[in-house]
Amino acid sequence: MYQIATQLLLTLFVLTIPLGQQAIAGQGDAYILNAALEALQKDQPAKAVTLLEPILSRKTPPIHALLIAGNAFIYQDAPKKALTLFSKGTKLYPAHAGLMRNKAIALYYIEQYSGAAECFIKAARLAKEDSNKNSKSRTEDWRQNHYQAAACFYKATKYAKARTAILPILSNKVSPSIAETLTLYAHIELALEHWKEAINALQRLITNAPNKAKSWKLLAEAYLRTDALKKAASTLQVAYSITAPTASEQTRLARIYLQIDAPLLACKTIQKIPSPITASQNMLLAIAYERSGDSKKAIIALQKAVALENNVKNNMELGKLLYRSCQYEQAITPLTLAANKTKKKGMAYYLIGQCFMHLKQLKKSKSFFNKALAYAEVKGSAQNALRMITQLSQTNHES
Repeated sequence: MYQIATQLLLTLFVLTIPLGQQAIAGQGDAYILNAALEALQKDQPAKAVTLLEPILSRKTPPIHALLIAGNAFIYQDAPKKALTLFSKGTKLYPAHAGLMRNKAIALYYIEQYSGAAECFIKAARLAKEDSNKNSKSRTEDWRQNHYQAAACFYKATKYAKARTAILPILSNKVSPSIAETLTLYAHIELALEHWKEAINALQRLITNAPNKAKSWKLLAEAYLRTDALKKAASTLQVAYSITAPTASEQTRLARIYLQIDAPLLACKTIQKIPSPITASQNMLLAIAYERSGDSKKAIIALQKAVALENNVKNNMELGKLLYRSCQYEQAITPLTLAANKTKKKGMAYYLIGQCFMHLKQLKKSKSFFNKALAYAEVKGSAQNALRMITQLSQTNHES
């Protein structure tokens, strides 16, 4: 989930309040508001609220009092109280973009993300109509509010609305922070499973900022979703050249290499994982070695996996690999261990029977094939094997 908390900075529209400013009720109010603002700036939010209480008790408190007190409540981790003030403010002063934006922020803090997004959209419209600011400032306020609306809709998992909120920023090309905008847009398109749009956004993002590993990783994710595995692998290589990969990331890349039939690259990738590697990573290494034609190293890797996790799956895989490598006598032990630890013994019994048959121990082979008959998944194969044993026995008898 794309995090926006660090970008939802409180908008304090009052930095200095000159005494006698016409927008403020009177000189007495101006003095109190300046004192409250100074207290807030000195990290004394409780004092700021106390100073403002006489003004806030009025039927129509001034905008600046609502803004300062609301911010003070946010700093005191009381966003619901802040929301009460900002909601009152938006009713009294419906055309004020700052109050609407702060209401959105308060809603965000109480995790009402959809409501916050709607307020950011309203704040964006109001910001664009604010005659007290120059064109550049109005445009930037509009951009920030649209961006944060999209981020809130995304956090609320309303991805279509998030897309609608962010598209005006992209189409108007007014964002000085294009990287963060494209990143959020890419997340939205990924969530909507619009892979082509996500890829285009990420390619544009990488063009503007090629040294961010996260962007390359996101692009790889989009390629994976479109089954462009080779592109995903090469993209991850770039990402990992920028930021060293974790063990799990290297493991994932190795799996991709196996999917695109590049077992040697899979081997090299797993070998780069700091020791000791896990049982599952040894299993993956064994698969890569076997596919690259090195069954000896594959067996060693699987033996390490069994030593780390002596379970049914690992013993079964080791037994199968030894069987495929024609090491029939060695295969019997892990296959027997696997059979003893599971109720689904059919495949283990069948392979043990095959091992004994290759070792020309037909009596033991027949015994295990008969046991395998009780399991549907290998019953047909076991019957065929028993018929073969019968034929071999007859041939031996005749000779």
